[in-house]
Amino acid sequence: MNREKIIKLAKSLYFIPDEIVIQAILREKEQMLARISYLHNFDTEDVQPLEKINSLPKGIEILFDDIPDFSDFSKILFKNSVHSSENRIKIKKVIDD
Repeated sequence: MNREKIIKLAKSLYFIPDEIVIQAILREKEQMLARISYLHNFDTEDVQPLEKINSLPKGIEILFDDIPDFSDFSKILFKNSVHSSENRIKIKKVIDD
């Protein structure tokens, strides 16, 4: 993703990115690419493929005891939002890039 693509993407989401944000995104991109490049140094030829990755082991049910919190978080969401005056968020389109 280059500078122009970042600006285009931000504008399509009704954001106006400043230079600090653009530079932060570009730094993050470079760090991710460096980490991916680092992973290519490892020899994975003898690594067996994962099996049953989506199956649940026995006893894992204890991890599902969370109680959902359906509180109204709109005040927090709209605190720093450009949409706060309308009390709803408008989404122009779904971006799948």
